[in-house]
Amino acid sequence: MKTRGTRLRRKSTSAVSLVTGLPAAPKAERNRLRLEVTRPGGKPGEYRDPGGNEFHIRC
Repeated sequence: MKTRGTRLRRKSTSAVSLVTGLPAAPKAERNRLRLEVTRPGGKPGEYRDPGGNEFHIRC
């Protein structure tokens, strides 16, 4: 069975991960939770994943 979603891990061997999948219903407003990612040298700002969920990159 093939599933659609995204898994974020610090290292490929890490047992801890954040898994997101397809939304259960269409988005009507901003998410209550927002993922913040620190990426040195990256371009800061707010972005959206393919499912329309917001995440923020800060340096």
